[in-house]
Amino acid sequence: MNYTVRKGLGSILGNLTRQMLLTQWPSVRPIGYAVGDKSTVISAGSNVVEDMVEFSSSISSLRYRSDMEMGDIRCVEFEAPVIKAGDLSQNGIEVIGNLDKEILHFVGSPLVLKVYLRCGYGAFSTYENRRFLEKESLFENNVITINSRHCDVSDISFSVEPLNEDYETLSISLSDSLGRDEHSMVKESFNILFDQIENSVLI
Repeated sequence: MNYTVRKGLGSILGNLTRQMLLTQWPSVRPIGYAVGDKSTVISAGSNVVEDMVEFSSSISSLRYRSDMEMGDIRCVEFEAPVIKAGDLSQNGIEVIGNLDKEILHFVGSPLVLKVYLRCGYGAFSTYENRRFLEKESLFENNVITINSRHCDVSDISFSVEPLNEDYETLSISLSDSLGRDEHSMVKESFNILFDQIENSVLI
């Protein structure tokens, strides 16, 4: 994407766009899970093949599309001998990518899997995500909260080239895991910024 901007603004707008898309753009991420009623951060029991560190990494690496509003939390629930990524596509949540990826295997009787997802921006610790669940009365003793980084832009870069004595060309390249229109994302990132400035209170 190429934009003609006033000389001197290219680097300013490029850096600002990059920071807005990486840190202020809302996305849906898992913030906690429960496998049966005795899951821990390490294991969910002898009948679960994967350790919970591996499982946590698997669900965090997936990408999710939803109509959730900022701060909304939803729970997806499934029970089967083998759980695939696509099985998490429910309750208004759509998993993007390899839907046949197997993320959890049970030996013997399967346990109920619950995954809690939240729409937000930025990064949150396990403690912060626990507080989000507690606020909505969703936290239970068997729920394990995880760190979450809410960002669907995997790569973004920009370059600036002089056009003439008054203007320069700003070129922005980005990769969005949900396949959204790049120009619309750039425009919306500035809308978010403008809304914050307009609604801020001068002290």
